[in-house]
Amino acid sequence: MQLLYKLEDKVPRGKFLSYSLQHVIMFLSSGVAITVVIGIAFQLSMPEISAMMQRAFFVAGLFTAIQGAAGHRYPIVDGPAGLWASMLLLIAPTLRGHMTTVLTDLETGIMIGGALVVVVTALNLMPYIFKLFTPAVNGVLMMLMVLQISSSIIRGMTGLWAEGGYIDGASVVVFVFTIVVILVLNVRTKGFVKTIAALIGAGAGWLFAIPLGNAPTPENAGNYIFSLPKAFAFGPPTWNPGLVIVCIFSSFVVLSMVYASMTGMSEVVDRKIDDKGIKKGVMIHGLAATVAGILPVVPMIPYIAPIGLVVTTRVAARKPLVAGGLFMLLMGLVSPVGALFSAIPIPVGYAVMTVMFAVIFKQGLYEVQKDAVEFPDNIAYVVGIAMIIGIGMMFLPFEAFLHLPGVLPYLLSNGLIDGIVVAIVLDRLLLKRKDKKD
Repeated sequence: MQLLYKLEDKVPRGKFLSYSLQHVIMFLSSGVAITVVIGIAFQLSMPEISAMMQRAFFVAGLFTAIQGAAGHRYPIVDGPAGLWASMLLLIAPTLRGHMTTVLTDLETGIMIGGALVVVVTALNLMPYIFKLFTPAVNGVLMMLMVLQISSSIIRGMTGLWAEGGYIDGASVVVFVFTIVVILVLNVRTKGFVKTIAALIGAGAGWLFAIPLGNAPTPENAGNYIFSLPKAFAFGPPTWNPGLVIVCIFSSFVVLSMVYASMTGMSEVVDRKIDDKGIKKGVMIHGLAATVAGILPVVPMIPYIAPIGLVVTTRVAARKPLVAGGLFMLLMGLVSPVGALFSAIPIPVGYAVMTVMFAVIFKQGLYEVQKDAVEFPDNIAYVVGIAMIIGIGMMFLPFEAFLHLPGVLPYLLSNGLIDGIVVAIVLDRLLLKRKDKKD
């Protein structure tokens, strides 16, 4: 592919703004929906979701700019991680009545998880972590993540995301309308429009929801225009060893996707990333996770979707990315911005997440297929047993684990963690891999 503008190229002034805004749009396409859905799952008020949306813009913009200027230095925008969203959506229903405490527990867990990523990276131990996440393990991870979040999606689609109630027909109609718009744009359009199909679909669904009475009214977190993000917005950090371990596990599991994002973009821009670049990118990602605990938001990840944006536009220049990140940071200081985007209708947010997770599920199948070619005999045992155990554990009520000691209830009740651990163990035992040396 012949790029119009390579990484170091200077973009003409007349095009610089539009290329910078493309990166902001990539964040809006999924980052907004994830933030709103998580806010609703944790029973936050509209002003609280508005404030969290501001913090999400600020943190994503800050670390997008830092990564582009001094980290991996590729045109990749940061945004809330889908894997973290699935983990948080699993945690929320099991802790009804304790939301204030669990939010401050998560502040601690996310901070510790991010800090450990920084330490492990600094000690040059990250290659050993990456070796655990083989294609088979990654495939199990992605598919279990989607299956685990599916019940939350159905509740969001039907209007049952709140406690009690009945299926709401208007919510279902808005959800289906949004899905149809996104799918039509994905199938029928090309170029830049296709890369922002989710954003256009969300906008159309939002407008469609207004006359149906399915769109909430924006509520500012205070009577002011500008505000700095508040540290420990949910209260001083508290300690829950079970949630800390879940957060540490999530922090390292998500690294496989961080690695895939950096290496995938390196191939597209024809600039191979070396060990030093990977180390800087992962270390800054760890710092971003630490900050996500201090300014509580869904932890960020370098998105994979910008690869499609670069392929479509053939623009890889990093300066528009840095400018886009700084613009997002400034948006995070403007209170009405958070208020506006926090008012996205819940069915619309879940519709965007449905499309996003469908793509992740497809990628999971693709990852498994990689190993199926190399290991045709035992791959079924690795993937099949891990999936059966992981899915089976999802159906057990959290109360069934409460008699277990220490942190075991939080670990064993999480089907995603159970399935990944089983996959890693079986992968080591049954798939004899040869270490590849450069």
